[in-house]
Amino acid sequence: MNIRGVLSYLMHTLRNEKLLTVLIILLFSAFLSQLISNVPATITLINHVDNNWLALAYGVNIEGVGTLIGSIANIIIFRFINNLDLKRFHLYLLPYFTVLLITSITLLYLPIV
Repeated sequence: MNIRGVLSYLMHTLRNEKLLTVLIILLFSAFLSQLISNVPATITLINHVDNNWLALAYGVNIEGVGTLIGSIANIIIFRFINNLDLKRFHLYLLPYFTVLLITSITLLYLPIV
């Protein structure tokens, strides 16, 4: 099953669970944007989120801050900093990604609750 199929299945299954649906869109788009750039991630997911555009916007705008491959800027930094290894690079990026994800979830749920 492809990415669109997984999201479509989840959206259909959870169509009456607004809070859970919003969380899944945010998490799915945030993690997808760690693997591919946020523009293709947005294009891939935009037709599957219905009125939950804010969850998609928060998720894809976390962008590739948690991985080397998710952001061209990360690749440039890694390439030009001589004494930076992959483990050390992710040692800083992953906590930053986690903070952004928790903050996004909190901000997203404030208007719903």
